[in-house]
Amino acid sequence: MIRQMNRAVLGLLAALMVLSVPSTPAQADEVTDLIAILESDAAAYDKDVACRRLAVVGTPAAVDAIAALLDDEQLATSARTALDGIAGPEAARALRSALAELSGAGLVGVIESLGTRGDTEAVPALGRLLHSADPMAASAAAYALGRIGGREAAEALVAGLSVTDEAVRASVGLGCIACAVDLAAAGDTRLAQRVVDAVRRPDLPSAVVGAATYRSILWRGDAGARLLVRHLYSNDPELSGMALQLIREMPGARVTAAVGNALSRIPSALQAPVIEALGHRGDAAALPAVSEAARSGAPEVRVVACRALAQIGDASAVDTLLAAAVSPDESVATAAANALAALQGDGIDATIAARLADADPAIRVVALRAAGQRRMAEAIPALIEAASAQGEVRHAAIRALGQTCGPDRLPDLVGILVGLSSDEEIGLAETALSDTASRIEDKQVVADALVAGLEPAATQPKAALLRLLRTAPVSSALNAVRASLGETAVQDTAYAALGEWPTPEAAPDLLALAKAGGEHRDLGLRGYIRLIGSNDLTPEQKMAMCNEAAALVANDGETDQLLGALATVPTVEALDMVMSHLDNPALSARVCWAAVTVAEPLEQSHPAQVVDALTRVLEVMDNPNMERRVRSSRDRAAEASGQ
Repeated sequence: MIRQMNRAVLGLLAALMVLSVPSTPAQADEVTDLIAILESDAAAYDKDVACRRLAVVGTPAAVDAIAALLDDEQLATSARTALDGIAGPEAARALRSALAELSGAGLVGVIESLGTRGDTEAVPALGRLLHSADPMAASAAAYALGRIGGREAAEALVAGLSVTDEAVRASVGLGCIACAVDLAAAGDTRLAQRVVDAVRRPDLPSAVVGAATYRSILWRGDAGARLLVRHLYSNDPELSGMALQLIREMPGARVTAAVGNALSRIPSALQAPVIEALGHRGDAAALPAVSEAARSGAPEVRVVACRALAQIGDASAVDTLLAAAVSPDESVATAAANALAALQGDGIDATIAARLADADPAIRVVALRAAGQRRMAEAIPALIEAASAQGEVRHAAIRALGQTCGPDRLPDLVGILVGLSSDEEIGLAETALSDTASRIEDKQVVADALVAGLEPAATQPKAALLRLLRTAPVSSALNAVRASLGETAVQDTAYAALGEWPTPEAAPDLLALAKAGGEHRDLGLRGYIRLIGSNDLTPEQKMAMCNEAAALVANDGETDQLLGALATVPTVEALDMVMSHLDNPALSARVCWAAVTVAEPLEQSHPAQVVDALTRVLEVMDNPNMERRVRSSRDRAAEASGQ
């Protein structure tokens, strides 16, 4: 009723607009001229153009002339377009009148226009056309009635479901659904429900029945839960697919509970997608059913159930997931472990913590891993205790400590490393300490803990600590590395740590090694040149180091590294040093790259030197891509120098 009133109001407003906004004399004259063309013996092309113009400027005065062309095979479409553009009852009346006079494509077109206009006065005639011998016209009438909507159209469509032509009957079913949606939007859900229920019949295609059933269940709300579950058992994929979609879309705990209660009886092929849909709902009401599926379903069902528990689970799901995580099926175990890491809610960490000392080593390992992945700081005492166990329990505990420890527990982790003797376990502890150190901003705290562990450590743990000192490059850490250079057992590790030290503070030590020659000469020179790239140095400091290194390089490989360092020094002196290697064919490409890299920041401050250097570079290079870069830099420098 409300919808019909709205349409009536809109129709009245449209008519008033036509009546109350008079066309200008020029517009009226244009319409008159266009009508004259339509009523003349003008060519079809001219009449087509006139109709298209009347679709824009037409008035009720043009309706009769346009309607006369509705049975013209060439101009019918243009005529309908013109009528569609004219507001008011005259055009609609002309279209309705044509229903009894036309056939074939012309009739179908007029039916479509009436549907587009939402012409409620056409409903009786369109209802009769549902039973037309022309299936195209009957189907078009069904779609038009669906677009028009309202009670009268709904009654006509429901009655039309009795037609014998299968294709037309399917069109009528779709029209019913469209009309029902319109009714529901207008607030008449009860009638809408009756209309879609009428479509749920075996002589219609399952896709149509599924669409109708979808609406029927959705509009029932909680009361539709039983019908939804019933269709999950369907052997028709259209209907079971529709039910799956509704599980994701329908709100309410009652729906969740109904699907959960039926889960064990649903065909096995559908259990996994149903569980996935339950997880998507995020409704804890499904937790009992999903937990049971995670415990006892087929492997593929258990995997999906574990993933769903990550979405809807609470502390009660922890034990289920722990058990699944020790499954011999790798896919189930992985899904459960991932779910344990992702669970959210109160009490979950506490429940996991209670299993960190579990009597079952496999469960204990899973709990330890989960504690690490969840970064459960409150579990650190239990993790430290577990690190004194053997085998995989110890390994899992060490890894978890690397994920959870902060500055206050760093000494404990160092102590664990110092107490280890297995190379594998020392490696695990070293990685854990490295991870922990990366999270601690105060590197002095890290250095203090590592240095404190050096004295009591045996050779292999001490070597690990020396390697780790690079993660805390403060003076006390470097001093500890220096002090270890004379210890035969860890000497190689200490030199390697020095050679890879990340701050310029180690530069004097490395330069001394390079100058001294011997077995550590190469290590010292490589480390020294690497430090030239440090952002902590000024260009002047970098250049001074380049000069020192230049006196020591002895082969193309070392010169190549020096060229890379020079590329970080934007000075004329650096450019000159780069250019001194231009005649070395083995390093030509590297020199060209280094030259333009140094030259670009100097284009405005030292344009003449840049032009000279890059002109020489262009004479020897054969890399088209690099050549464009070099030429562009040289041209900018030339412009800056006024050349």
